[in-house]
Amino acid sequence: MAQAPPPTPSDRFATISALLLAVVALLGAFIAWRISIADDNSNDMDFLGITATINLEDSRLVSTATHLQHYRQYTQFVRYDELGYQLVEDVEAANERSEEAHAEVDALEDAGDEGDPEAAPDGADEVGEADESDEAEEADDEQDASDESEEAAEADVVDESDADAVADASEEADVAEALDDESGEQEEADAVAEAAELAAEIAESDALADQLGKEAQEADDLSTHAREFFPSRYLNRDDSYNAYRELSEAEARTAQEKDLAPDPHFVAAELQRQRSFQLTQILVVLAVALFFLMLTEAVQTRLKYVFFALGAAALAISLVATYLVEVRV
Repeated sequence: MAQAPPPTPSDRFATISALLLAVVALLGAFIAWRISIADDNSNDMDFLGITATINLEDSRLVSTATHLQHYRQYTQFVRYDELGYQLVEDVEAANERSEEAHAEVDALEDAGDEGDPEAAPDGADEVGEADESDEAEEADDEQDASDESEEAAEADVVDESDADAVADASEEADVAEALDDESGEQEEADAVAEAAELAAEIAESDALADQLGKEAQEADDLSTHAREFFPSRYLNRDDSYNAYRELSEAEARTAQEKDLAPDPHFVAAELQRQRSFQLTQILVVLAVALFFLMLTEAVQTRLKYVFFALGAAALAISLVATYLVEVRV
């Protein structure tokens, strides 16, 4: 049986070149597969990012609408609560004015009770003094008439002047008494009018206090009713509303059920696109390696060794780059 001839260096070179071509083909298929996977992953990450964005905006829309409803009830509570405090202050002011008016009326009544007894004795004293002066004048006239009868003419003149003086004094006393009466009546009328004004003011103040009291109670009921429609745990110590806390807690509750973080997905999608782009660049280098190795098969001169070296170098660069992209990136 004939033995096969031993392989020549040319045959071994052709075999190595064929193996490198097979490696180039396999590496090209692997890179194409990894590019396809990276593109699919980037598309999936984009979809998840868009879904998370929609979930986030939907959550914010719902939580904002709920917050606005709560905040509307909170503003109603603050409004009626503050209105109630102001109405209570108005009620206290009306009650104070009513008490002041009552005090003024009591003062007027006390002044009237003290003034009437004093007025009567003063008038009686004036009339008594007038009567005593009249009697004294008459006695003097009679004494003068009896003692000086011889001076009749002069006595007649004196009697006439004394009578005129008595009449004038009596008339002045009457006028003074009339003026005192008129002054007392005017003061009494003024006091009655002032008392009537104070009584009307008291009635008005009492009615206003009752009305304001009802409005204050109604405002308190409305504020209590409004407080039932918003969560009081979001009230700060100064009774201000913590909107940021409510919105944050609503978003956190939704995040337990839905994906609300689009940024990580978009970052991952960008990384997958970068990997796909880098693998595509490696595929170009691998195509260069394939080109030089094909020239090695076609050329029969020593130039084929140069093409083989270039193809092998390109293949080695492709292998290292593929490893770095797949493992380290």
